[in-house]
Amino acid sequence: MDAGLAAVLGALAGGIGTTLAGMAAGWASREQARIAARAEHRRVRQGPRENAYTAFIGAGSALRDHALPMFFGYEEILDRPPITEEFLREAQLRLQAVVTAWLTVTLAGPRSVQRAATDIYDCSKELAAYGPAIYAMSQSGDLLESVDRLQLEAHQLIVKLNDLLGVFTGLAQQVLDDDGTI
Repeated sequence: MDAGLAAVLGALAGGIGTTLAGMAAGWASREQARIAARAEHRRVRQGPRENAYTAFIGAGSALRDHALPMFFGYEEILDRPPITEEFLREAQLRLQAVVTAWLTVTLAGPRSVQRAATDIYDCSKELAAYGPAIYAMSQSGDLLESVDRLQLEAHQLIVKLNDLLGVFTGLAQQVLDDDGTI
């Protein structure tokens, strides 16, 4: 091979190597920028999500705690029913807080958290319906015959709501810990 051909082939190889190295560096740079942008996007979303999740957990817990006196110690209910019109109004306000917080969480996402929030929303609506039923029974005198059944069903809903709040909290922690770099 003569020196001229060797020089041309060497230059060609050098040019190809430089081009490939430039392409690899460009790809790496774009990938790094994409990862950084994704991480920044997630970081920016973390604050609003954390606020939404905190409000939702608080609203669900407040409804659960408000419902507890309805379903334990029915002997006391017969003597002095804790279910009053004021109690029912407060329960409706707490349910409305769950609904409002649920709407915010469903917008904040992601889907796994949305599904868990919807389970809590559904359970909360079902639990809140027991107050008016017990109130109506206490007004009609049918409380004694039905209170055991209602208390058992309501207790199961309270336990379910508590479990669902635990699942939601775990999912929320995972979402908030994800910085988008993986």
